[in-house]
Amino acid sequence: MGTHQQLGLPPCTALVVWGVRCPACGMTTSWAHYTDGRWITSFLTNAGGFVFALMATVAAPVMGYLAIRGRVAPTWMVPMLAVVLVIALTITLVDWTLRLYV
Repeated sequence: MGTHQQLGLPPCTALVVWGVRCPACGMTTSWAHYTDGRWITSFLTNAGGFVFALMATVAAPVMGYLAIRGRVAPTWMVPMLAVVLVIALTITLVDWTLRLYV
């Protein structure tokens, strides 16, 4: 916790104001672990952060390819992305709830 502060960002507002960690608390640390190849630690730090990092790993090359080729994303990709985002947000909220009460 607090990794984002090393980047010059302010402390978590929810933690400062209400004394409760927000769903994104630990997400920057989770991404840092993910990019360092420590995927289990990334998942345990913030499961939602791990899932979003994994999504970015898959989506960035695909979107880059489409941009370079000057193509529009296939029609099936938008609904699939919506489903994946809902799953990622659900994982984030479940992880947050567990961190609050366990």
